[in-house]
Amino acid sequence: TSAEEGFLPSPERCAALITSKTKAIVLVSPNNPTGAIYPPSLIAAFAKLARKHSVALVLDETYRDFITSGAPHRLFSPGTSNGLPSDRDLPADWDWRTTFIHLFSFSKSYCIPGHRLGLICTSPDIIPSLNKVLDNMQICAPRPPQVALAPLVPTLRPFVQETAAAVAHRHTLFRERLPARWKIGSQGGYYAFVRHPFAGVHANEVCRRLAQEVGVVTLPAGFFGPKAEDDTVVREDDRWIRFSVANVDDRKVELAAYLYNGLALYGSQRVALGRRLSGFVACICALPALSLLSLSGERTGLVYFLLKELKNMIQTGLIRDAHNDLVTDASYDFYGLHLATCSLDQRVKVWQLDESTGSWSPEHDWK
Repeated sequence: TSAEEGFLPSPERCAALITSKTKAIVLVSPNNPTGAIYPPSLIAAFAKLARKHSVALVLDETYRDFITSGAPHRLFSPGTSNGLPSDRDLPADWDWRTTFIHLFSFSKSYCIPGHRLGLICTSPDIIPSLNKVLDNMQICAPRPPQVALAPLVPTLRPFVQETAAAVAHRHTLFRERLPARWKIGSQGGYYAFVRHPFAGVHANEVCRRLAQEVGVVTLPAGFFGPKAEDDTVVREDDRWIRFSVANVDDRKVELAAYLYNGLALYGSQRVALGRRLSGFVACICALPALSLLSLSGERTGLVYFLLKELKNMIQTGLIRDAHNDLVTDASYDFYGLHLATCSLDQRVKVWQLDESTGSWSPEHDWK
Protein backbone atom coordinates (compact mmCIF):
# COMPACT_ATOMS: atom_id res chain seq x y z
CA THR A 1 0.00 0.00 0.00
CA SER A 2 1.05 3.62 -0.41
CA ALA A 3 0.40 6.95 1.28
CA GLU A 4 -0.93 8.37 -1.99
CA GLU A 5 -3.77 5.81 -1.90
CA GLY A 6 -4.49 6.21 1.80
CA PHE A 7 -2.73 2.91 2.54
CA LEU A 8 -5.60 0.99 0.93
CA PRO A 9 -4.77 -2.23 -0.95
CA SER A 10 -5.51 -2.54 -4.66
CA PRO A 11 -7.56 -5.49 -5.97
CA GLU A 12 -6.00 -4.96 -9.40
CA ARG A 13 -2.44 -5.24 -8.12
CA CYS A 14 -3.45 -8.21 -6.00
CA ALA A 15 -4.96 -9.97 -9.03
CA ALA A 16 -1.67 -9.59 -10.88
CA LEU A 17 0.12 -11.44 -8.07
CA ILE A 18 -2.19 -14.48 -7.93
CA THR A 19 -0.70 -17.70 -9.28
CA SER A 20 -1.61 -21.39 -9.20
CA LYS A 21 0.16 -21.61 -5.83
CA THR A 22 -1.93 -18.90 -4.18
CA LYS A 23 -4.12 -20.22 -1.37
CA ALA A 24 -5.56 -17.10 0.23
CA ILE A 25 -5.85 -13.32 0.22
CA VAL A 26 -5.34 -11.82 3.67
CA LEU A 27 -6.64 -8.39 4.68
CA VAL A 28 -6.52 -6.54 8.02
CA SER A 29 -9.14 -3.84 8.55
CA PRO A 30 -8.92 -1.57 10.45
CA ASN A 31 -5.27 -2.03 9.69
CA ASN A 32 -2.32 -2.31 12.03
CA PRO A 33 -0.09 -0.29 11.85
CA THR A 34 -1.66 2.19 9.40
CA GLY A 35 -5.13 2.34 10.97
CA ALA A 36 -6.64 2.41 7.46
CA ILE A 37 -10.28 1.30 7.34
CA TYR A 38 -11.13 -0.54 4.13
CA PRO A 39 -14.48 0.57 2.66
CA PRO A 40 -17.20 -2.11 2.24
CA SER A 41 -16.95 -1.79 -1.54
CA LEU A 42 -13.21 -2.52 -1.43
CA ILE A 43 -13.72 -5.59 0.76
CA ALA A 44 -16.44 -6.76 -1.62
CA ALA A 45 -14.04 -6.35 -4.56
CA PHE A 46 -11.51 -8.60 -2.83
CA ALA A 47 -14.28 -11.12 -2.06
CA LYS A 48 -15.16 -11.27 -5.76
CA LEU A 49 -11.49 -11.66 -6.62
CA ALA A 50 -11.05 -14.52 -4.14
CA ARG A 51 -14.21 -16.21 -5.40
CA LYS A 52 -13.06 -15.88 -9.02
CA HIS A 53 -9.72 -17.59 -8.32
CA SER A 54 -11.13 -20.14 -5.83
CA VAL A 55 -8.93 -18.93 -2.98
CA ALA A 56 -9.90 -17.99 0.55
CA LEU A 57 -10.43 -14.41 1.68
CA VAL A 58 -9.07 -14.14 5.23
CA LEU A 59 -10.24 -10.92 6.87
CA ASP A 60 -8.71 -10.02 10.23
CA GLU A 61 -11.16 -7.68 11.99
CA THR A 62 -9.56 -7.38 15.41
CA TYR A 63 -10.50 -3.67 15.54
CA ARG A 64 -13.91 -4.10 13.89
CA ASP A 65 -15.86 -2.69 16.85
CA PHE A 66 -14.00 0.61 16.62
CA ILE A 67 -15.56 1.47 13.27
CA THR A 68 -18.31 3.98 14.12
CA SER A 69 -19.35 4.92 10.57
CA GLY A 70 -21.46 1.82 9.97
CA ALA A 71 -21.10 -1.91 9.34
CA PRO A 72 -17.62 -2.81 8.07
CA HIS A 73 -19.00 -4.90 5.17
CA ARG A 74 -21.91 -7.08 4.08
CA LEU A 75 -20.14 -10.34 3.35
CA PHE A 76 -22.29 -12.15 5.92
CA SER A 77 -25.58 -10.62 4.73
CA PRO A 78 -25.45 -9.37 1.12
CA GLY A 79 -29.23 -9.20 0.91
CA THR A 80 -29.55 -6.29 3.32
CA SER A 81 -28.80 -2.68 2.45
CA ASN A 82 -28.39 -0.59 5.62
CA GLY A 83 -27.05 2.21 3.47
CA LEU A 84 -24.13 0.06 2.30
CA PRO A 85 -23.21 -0.87 -1.28
CA SER A 86 -25.82 -2.69 -3.33
CA ASP A 87 -25.86 -6.41 -4.00
CA ARG A 88 -24.09 -5.98 -7.32
CA ASP A 89 -20.84 -5.51 -5.37
CA LEU A 90 -20.98 -9.28 -4.74
CA PRO A 91 -21.86 -12.19 -7.03
CA ALA A 92 -25.58 -12.94 -7.23
CA ASP A 93 -25.02 -16.42 -5.82
CA TRP A 94 -22.59 -15.27 -3.11
CA ASP A 95 -22.27 -17.67 -0.19
CA TRP A 96 -19.76 -16.48 2.39
CA ARG A 97 -19.05 -20.04 3.57
CA THR A 98 -17.39 -20.90 0.25
CA THR A 99 -14.78 -18.13 0.39
CA PHE A 100 -14.79 -16.02 3.54
CA ILE A 101 -12.75 -16.67 6.73
CA HIS A 102 -13.47 -14.08 9.42
CA LEU A 103 -11.03 -13.48 12.31
CA PHE A 104 -11.92 -11.55 15.44
CA SER A 105 -10.36 -10.85 18.83
CA PHE A 106 -12.15 -10.05 22.07
CA SER A 107 -8.94 -8.61 23.51
CA LYS A 108 -9.41 -5.07 22.25
CA SER A 109 -13.19 -4.61 22.27
CA TYR A 110 -13.70 -6.18 25.69
CA CYS A 111 -10.37 -5.09 27.24
CA ILE A 112 -9.07 -8.58 28.04
CA PRO A 113 -5.80 -8.76 26.05
CA GLY A 114 -4.00 -11.13 28.42
CA HIS A 115 -6.53 -13.92 27.95
CA ARG A 116 -5.90 -14.37 24.20
CA LEU A 117 -9.55 -14.94 23.40
CA GLY A 118 -10.67 -14.77 19.76
CA LEU A 119 -12.80 -16.48 17.15
CA ILE A 120 -12.77 -17.81 13.61
CA CYS A 121 -16.03 -17.75 11.68
CA THR A 122 -15.93 -19.84 8.53
CA SER A 123 -17.35 -22.91 6.78
CA PRO A 124 -17.62 -26.10 8.90
CA ASP A 125 -15.61 -27.82 6.15
CA ILE A 126 -12.49 -25.94 7.27
CA ILE A 127 -12.71 -26.90 10.96
CA PRO A 128 -10.79 -30.22 10.64
CA SER A 129 -7.86 -28.38 9.04
CA LEU A 130 -8.00 -25.69 11.74
CA ASN A 131 -7.93 -28.31 14.49
CA LYS A 132 -4.88 -29.90 12.88
CA VAL A 133 -3.03 -26.56 12.92
CA LEU A 134 -4.14 -25.64 16.44
CA ASP A 135 -2.95 -28.97 17.77
CA ASN A 136 0.58 -27.79 17.00
CA MET A 137 0.10 -24.39 18.62
CA GLN A 138 -1.76 -24.86 21.90
CA ILE A 139 -3.11 -27.65 24.09
CA CYS A 140 -6.65 -26.29 24.41
CA ALA A 141 -8.73 -23.15 24.05
CA PRO A 142 -8.74 -20.56 26.90
CA ARG A 143 -11.78 -22.08 28.61
CA PRO A 144 -12.06 -19.86 31.74
CA PRO A 145 -12.40 -16.59 29.82
CA GLN A 146 -14.69 -18.28 27.29
CA VAL A 147 -17.04 -19.39 30.06
CA ALA A 148 -16.84 -16.02 31.84
CA LEU A 149 -17.32 -13.77 28.81
CA ALA A 150 -19.95 -15.63 26.77
CA PRO A 151 -23.00 -14.74 28.94
CA LEU A 152 -21.76 -11.16 29.37
CA VAL A 153 -21.35 -10.25 25.69
CA PRO A 154 -24.90 -8.83 25.23
CA THR A 155 -24.64 -6.85 28.47
CA LEU A 156 -21.23 -5.45 27.53
CA ARG A 157 -22.21 -4.22 24.05
CA PRO A 158 -23.11 -0.70 25.34
CA PHE A 159 -19.67 -0.54 26.99
CA VAL A 160 -18.00 -1.55 23.72
CA GLN A 161 -19.95 1.12 21.83
CA GLU A 162 -19.08 3.79 24.38
CA THR A 163 -15.41 2.84 24.18
CA ALA A 164 -15.50 3.01 20.38
CA ALA A 165 -17.07 6.48 20.52
CA ALA A 166 -14.40 7.64 22.99
CA VAL A 167 -11.58 6.36 20.79
CA ALA A 168 -13.17 8.02 17.74
CA HIS A 169 -13.30 11.30 19.67
CA ARG A 170 -9.59 11.00 20.50
CA HIS A 171 -8.86 10.42 16.82
CA THR A 172 -10.71 13.67 16.08
CA LEU A 173 -8.73 15.54 18.76
CA PHE A 174 -5.48 14.12 17.45
CA ARG A 175 -6.34 15.13 13.89
CA GLU A 176 -7.42 18.65 14.88
CA ARG A 177 -4.51 19.38 17.23
CA LEU A 178 -1.64 17.79 15.34
CA PRO A 179 0.58 20.48 13.74
CA ALA A 180 0.08 20.83 9.99
CA ARG A 181 3.65 19.79 9.24
CA TRP A 182 2.94 16.31 10.65
CA LYS A 183 0.97 14.54 7.90
CA ILE A 184 -1.68 11.94 8.81
CA GLY A 185 -1.78 9.24 6.16
CA SER A 186 -4.61 7.19 7.68
CA GLN A 187 -6.49 6.68 10.95
CA GLY A 188 -8.66 3.98 12.44
CA GLY A 189 -8.92 1.34 15.14
CA TYR A 190 -6.36 2.28 17.76
CA TYR A 191 -3.88 3.93 15.41
CA ALA A 192 -2.89 6.96 13.39
CA PHE A 193 -0.13 6.64 10.78
CA VAL A 194 1.79 9.89 10.60
CA ARG A 195 4.71 11.19 8.53
CA HIS A 196 7.05 13.37 10.57
CA PRO A 197 8.18 16.75 9.13
CA PHE A 198 11.97 16.31 9.27
CA ALA A 199 13.37 15.59 5.79
CA GLY A 200 16.34 13.24 5.80
CA VAL A 201 15.70 12.06 9.39
CA HIS A 202 14.75 8.42 9.99
CA ALA A 203 11.57 7.69 11.96
CA ASN A 204 13.70 5.67 14.38
CA GLU A 205 15.44 8.86 15.49
CA VAL A 206 12.21 10.85 15.77
CA CYS A 207 10.59 8.08 17.84
CA ARG A 208 13.60 8.06 20.13
CA ARG A 209 13.39 11.83 20.66
CA LEU A 210 9.62 11.71 21.16
CA ALA A 211 10.15 9.19 23.95
CA GLN A 212 13.13 10.86 25.60
CA GLU A 213 12.24 14.55 25.19
CA VAL A 214 8.45 14.57 25.04
CA GLY A 215 7.49 11.41 26.93
CA VAL A 216 5.41 9.94 24.08
CA VAL A 217 6.03 6.33 23.02
CA THR A 218 5.53 5.57 19.31
CA LEU A 219 6.75 2.98 16.82
CA PRO A 220 8.49 3.62 13.48
CA ALA A 221 6.94 2.06 10.38
CA GLY A 222 10.05 -0.04 9.82
CA PHE A 223 9.19 -2.00 12.96
CA PHE A 224 6.32 -3.64 11.02
CA GLY A 225 8.14 -4.59 7.84
CA PRO A 226 11.34 -6.12 6.46
CA LYS A 227 14.62 -4.35 7.11
CA ALA A 228 15.75 -2.13 4.22
CA GLU A 229 18.71 -3.39 2.20
CA ASP A 230 20.51 -0.07 2.71
CA ASP A 231 19.67 1.37 6.12
CA THR A 232 22.09 4.28 5.66
CA VAL A 233 19.74 5.97 3.19
CA VAL A 234 16.61 7.67 4.58
CA ARG A 235 13.73 7.22 2.13
CA GLU A 236 10.35 8.93 2.24
CA ASP A 237 8.81 5.70 3.54
CA ASP A 238 11.22 5.84 6.49
CA ARG A 239 9.45 8.92 7.90
CA TRP A 240 6.20 7.20 8.90
CA ILE A 241 5.34 6.63 12.58
CA ARG A 242 2.50 4.75 14.28
CA PHE A 243 0.72 6.62 17.08
CA SER A 244 -1.89 5.02 19.34
CA VAL A 245 -4.78 6.95 20.92
CA ALA A 246 -6.35 3.94 22.63
CA ASN A 247 -4.88 3.94 26.12
CA VAL A 248 -4.72 7.69 26.85
CA ASP A 249 -7.37 10.19 27.84
CA ASP A 250 -8.45 13.24 25.82
CA ARG A 251 -6.30 15.58 27.89
CA LYS A 252 -3.11 13.68 27.08
CA VAL A 253 -3.96 13.55 23.36
CA GLU A 254 -4.21 17.35 23.32
CA LEU A 255 -1.02 17.73 25.34
CA ALA A 256 0.93 15.41 23.09
CA ALA A 257 -0.13 17.30 19.95
CA TYR A 258 1.13 20.59 21.42
CA LEU A 259 4.41 18.96 22.37
CA TYR A 260 4.89 17.63 18.84
CA ASN A 261 4.53 21.22 17.68
CA GLY A 262 7.23 22.30 20.08
CA LEU A 263 9.52 19.47 18.99
CA ALA A 264 8.90 20.31 15.32
CA LEU A 265 9.71 23.99 15.81
CA TYR A 266 12.70 23.26 17.98
CA GLY A 267 14.10 20.51 15.81
CA SER A 268 13.75 22.32 12.49
CA GLN A 269 14.77 25.79 13.61
CA ARG A 270 17.74 24.51 15.57
CA VAL A 271 19.12 23.04 12.36
CA ALA A 272 18.13 25.97 10.16
CA LEU A 273 19.68 28.55 12.47
CA GLY A 274 22.92 26.69 12.98
CA ARG A 275 22.23 25.74 16.62
CA ARG A 276 21.44 29.35 17.49
CA LEU A 277 19.28 30.24 20.48
CA SER A 278 16.25 31.14 18.34
CA GLY A 279 15.34 27.50 17.80
CA PHE A 280 15.04 26.86 21.52
CA VAL A 281 13.04 30.05 22.07
CA ALA A 282 10.66 29.11 19.26
CA CYS A 283 9.90 25.86 21.04
CA ILE A 284 9.29 27.53 24.40
CA CYS A 285 7.00 30.12 22.84
CA ALA A 286 5.02 27.44 21.00
CA LEU A 287 3.71 26.11 24.30
CA PRO A 288 1.82 28.90 26.17
CA ALA A 289 -1.52 27.50 24.99
CA LEU A 290 -0.92 24.57 27.30
CA SER A 291 -1.71 26.77 30.28
CA LEU A 292 -5.31 26.86 29.08
CA LEU A 293 -5.44 23.13 29.77
CA SER A 294 -4.00 23.48 33.29
CA LEU A 295 -0.98 21.51 32.23
CA SER A 296 1.74 23.64 33.80
CA GLY A 297 3.42 20.59 35.30
CA GLU A 298 3.70 18.75 31.96
CA ARG A 299 4.73 21.97 30.22
CA THR A 300 7.51 22.57 32.71
CA GLY A 301 8.61 18.98 32.22
CA LEU A 302 9.09 19.54 28.49
CA VAL A 303 10.96 22.78 29.12
CA TYR A 304 13.37 20.97 31.39
CA PHE A 305 13.93 18.28 28.79
CA LEU A 306 14.84 20.98 26.27
CA LEU A 307 16.80 22.97 28.81
CA LYS A 308 19.02 19.96 29.39
CA GLU A 309 19.84 19.80 25.69
CA LEU A 310 20.36 23.57 25.57
CA LYS A 311 22.89 23.29 28.39
CA ASN A 312 24.70 20.56 26.46
CA MET A 313 24.95 22.91 23.49
CA ILE A 314 26.10 25.76 25.71
CA GLN A 315 29.02 23.62 26.82
CA THR A 316 30.16 23.35 23.20
CA GLY A 317 30.42 27.15 22.97
CA LEU A 318 28.28 27.24 19.83
CA ILE A 319 25.23 29.09 21.17
CA ARG A 320 25.11 32.84 20.63
CA ASP A 321 22.29 35.35 20.96
CA ALA A 322 21.03 37.85 18.38
CA HIS A 323 23.93 40.21 19.21
CA ASN A 324 26.45 37.39 18.73
CA ASP A 325 27.17 37.32 22.44
CA LEU A 326 28.14 33.93 23.79
CA VAL A 327 25.46 32.20 25.90
CA THR A 328 27.20 30.96 29.05
CA ASP A 329 24.35 29.56 31.15
CA ALA A 330 20.60 28.94 31.22
CA SER A 331 18.02 28.32 33.92
CA TYR A 332 14.27 27.94 34.22
CA ASP A 333 12.12 28.75 37.24
CA PHE A 334 8.67 30.01 38.23
CA TYR A 335 9.31 33.28 36.37
CA GLY A 336 10.40 31.61 33.14
CA LEU A 337 13.59 31.14 31.14
CA HIS A 338 16.76 33.04 32.03
CA LEU A 339 20.00 33.28 30.06
CA ALA A 340 23.43 34.60 30.90
CA THR A 341 25.50 36.01 28.02
CA CYS A 342 29.00 37.34 27.69
CA SER A 343 30.11 39.75 24.95
CA LEU A 344 33.55 40.05 23.38
CA ASP A 345 34.35 42.94 25.73
CA GLN A 346 33.51 40.72 28.74
CA ARG A 347 30.16 42.37 29.41
CA VAL A 348 27.88 39.91 31.26
CA LYS A 349 24.11 40.15 31.01
CA VAL A 350 21.20 38.10 32.38
CA TRP A 351 18.04 38.06 30.27
CA GLN A 352 14.49 36.88 30.90
CA LEU A 353 12.21 35.57 28.14
CA ASP A 354 8.69 36.94 27.68
CA GLU A 355 7.02 33.76 26.47
CA SER A 356 3.94 35.56 25.15
CA THR A 357 5.96 37.63 22.66
CA GLY A 358 9.24 35.78 22.34
CA SER A 359 11.15 38.91 23.31
CA TRP A 360 13.90 39.31 25.91
CA SER A 361 14.26 41.88 28.68
CA PRO A 362 17.50 42.48 30.63
CA GLU A 363 17.51 41.51 34.31
CA HIS A 364 21.15 42.32 35.13
CA ASP A 365 24.01 43.99 33.31
CA TRP A 366 27.60 43.85 34.52
CA LYS A 367 30.57 45.42 32.79
